[in-house]
Amino acid sequence: MKKLLYGLAAISLLFNACGTSKKLEDKEVVEVDSKDYWTPEKILKHNFEYKTFQGKADVSYKDAKQDQSASLNLRMEKDNKIWASVIAMGIAEVGRALITPEHLQGMFRLGKMAVDVSFEEGVRKINAPISFSYLEDLLVGNPMIQKGKAKNIRQEEAITIFELTQDDYLQTIFFNQNTKHINRITVSNKTLDFTANIALDDYINLGFNQVFALYKKIDIQTSEGSIEIRMRFKNQDIDIPIETPYSVPSSYKIQSSL
Repeated sequence: MKKLLYGLAAISLLFNACGTSKKLEDKEVVEVDSKDYWTPEKILKHNFEYKTFQGKADVSYKDAKQDQSASLNLRMEKDNKIWASVIAMGIAEVGRALITPEHLQGMFRLGKMAVDVSFEEGVRKINAPISFSYLEDLLVGNPMIQKGKAKNIRQEEAITIFELTQDDYLQTIFFNQNTKHINRITVSNKTLDFTANIALDDYINLGFNQVFALYKKIDIQTSEGSIEIRMRFKNQDIDIPIETPYSVPSSYKIQSSL
């Protein structure tokens, strides 16, 4: 369960497990209306925007050593904090995490222990070289690189594909011109031997043209192996007051390193 929370906290605070039979990229021959064609610049301007986010999801986490499923309560205050509570078998909280740009805190009910480390150490634990802002974008389905000149722009039927680079990262976006949704995002860093493939599906409009992907499938490949995270949201709200309670019982043992 610790690794589940580390994966939750440092990589994407857990991702879904309901599964889907939908194809994320339709291979039918489709014509795109040139009058309604979105350029890469326009695509990048239509991110999911929020001040606060609150949602509940079914999640699964799988790596070489374990395969776990749980329910997740997720609350986010943009640029400030990410809070998550993991529920086992739908009845009991087994762990809780609070993440800020500086710290990663987590507590595990079964072992009566907690961790309090820097954000950088937390992401190093699972060899996931991402920043806090990248983590936020990963959770809500936004591109992690949003500035710069789009390169290698190409069209495959209804899908517009283009690339963006930042530092040693290469990001590729797959955008469906018919649905006006991002189907897939890949991010790689050859120097750090890191690749993330994020598939997005089942979009809904939360109001004010804020579209959100209910289903997220994340596959991470690093030098230490692969991680699979799945998330399907069951309910979600934006820009409402949220609470992020986090306190460690005095009987718990607190670790300052992972």
